[in-house]
Amino acid sequence: MIPTNVALMLAFLMFAGNLLLFVAFIGNHNNFKENQDHAPPVEVYTMFKSPSSSLSSSSDVTSLLWEDMTTSQKGEAYSIVLPYLQNHSKLVNSRQNNGTGRWHLPSYPYSCSADSIGKGWSGHHLCIDLIENLTSCQFFSFGIARAYSFEKVLADNFHCHGFAADPTTQYPSNMHKNITFQQLGANLLNPNQEQNTDSSNQPWWVANVPLLKKTLGVQHLNILKMDCEGCEYALARDIVRDDPSFFDHVDQFVVEVHLAREWLNTTETLYYYGILLKKLADAGLRLHDAECLGCSAEHTKTGCMESLPICGRNPNMCHNYLFARA
Repeated sequence: MIPTNVALMLAFLMFAGNLLLFVAFIGNHNNFKENQDHAPPVEVYTMFKSPSSSLSSSSDVTSLLWEDMTTSQKGEAYSIVLPYLQNHSKLVNSRQNNGTGRWHLPSYPYSCSADSIGKGWSGHHLCIDLIENLTSCQFFSFGIARAYSFEKVLADNFHCHGFAADPTTQYPSNMHKNITFQQLGANLLNPNQEQNTDSSNQPWWVANVPLLKKTLGVQHLNILKMDCEGCEYALARDIVRDDPSFFDHVDQFVVEVHLAREWLNTTETLYYYGILLKKLADAGLRLHDAECLGCSAEHTKTGCMESLPICGRNPNMCHNYLFARA
């Protein structure tokens, strides 16, 4: 039998180790100060037309963080992701469910049997055939605000165990059967409007999503949902830095992409959007559902970056996408 004093010491060491691991992926919003001094918005579509690189042809410049690249490396990296931005824009503009009376149609001829899970703005499309026969599944959901019907349906109807997070609202940690809640945000490249105008005057805790997955010991995510006003761009950066194969272990990615200048207004942000699309394609996740919705008037009036290959004449700048391995 282990002596009591030894057992207590072992328990303390285990607690300390877990605490250090937790600190590795989570921080509060004060860490954003270095990003608040970023350069003013720059129109970049034509900036890098003739890139040159100091790397050898066998090197992958997109494995570097934007902030660590030289000017020539940024040119090469942008030229790599630009086709992904352009192709995605064409795909979104050619969707079948675009226009009055066509919302019931699948977005593309190849689309899975996608259906809305949840109600109202809390609802999101998923490929039902990928989850209907599962005996268990796991999901992360960032940005639930005041409604979480999407998460409840996954838990109640599809045997899912989930982690839900939002820094702007409060719920008990055991918010619903098989759903754990934390008042936590996902990383942002720069503070968004919600964070800057948070009336609680409380600092936000934010997490690096790839490291959170590792820390919780989650080997595979059946569903990742992110609707958190700009966190989609920081996700791409965190994947590059901490887990380049992240999307190889995700079956469905539900995301609201925010294209207005309120969120997408710098060269770096645009680049990471391209990286996000590239990482999804490299992992075999294909766009199955696209809905182009309007942002709030205060955000829409900020417009879209000129020459941005993803806005065109579309006034609706908050897009809901479903990428799936199907």
